[in-house]
Amino acid sequence: ATRRKISPGGGAPPPADARLAGLTSSTMYVDESSLTGESVSVGKSPWDEGISTVDVTRGEGEGASTIPIQDQSSMLFSGTLITRGSGTAVVVRTGPSTQMGRIQSTLSEAQLETEERKTPLGEQLDEFGTTLSYVIGGICLAVWLASIPRFGDSVFDSWIEGAIYYAKVGVALGVAAIPGGL
Repeated sequence: ATRRKISPGGGAPPPADARLAGLTSSTMYVDESSLTGESVSVGKSPWDEGISTVDVTRGEGEGASTIPIQDQSSMLFSGTLITRGSGTAVVVRTGPSTQMGRIQSTLSEAQLETEERKTPLGEQLDEFGTTLSYVIGGICLAVWLASIPRFGDSVFDSWIEGAIYYAKVGVALGVAAIPGGL
């Protein structure tokens, strides 16, 4: 275990989850709002109660007890800010094992779950969007085909110029007809 001096340093976050080993000032306060939602900084004191014994990589271990984050007064968490005081701490968790890492992995899992399965409404919207695209494409093609007699009008230099112009009209009609959300 490596000890490292920690201090506010302009609101520097602890680099990992760490147990406060000692204070080099009379008090230490940490803003844990990113984890707990509390609006005020909480006081920290060294070796007060220990950390949660939950194995963060495999769920709860045998006889594990969970101490809520806000009650772990000797723990400093990655992603929180030291607002007052300074001290030394022993790193106990890094990377995905930290509280922030657990939150991130939970969010990633939830995102994958929602991407893998579609709701009935999502399936209906996909089906509707596909059908609407075919219908609008057919209407655009019909508009272009109905315009064939006008390709040779005197306003165009050639028959091809007229065909391109009415193709652009058909595409503009299709773009205007498809809703932005689809």
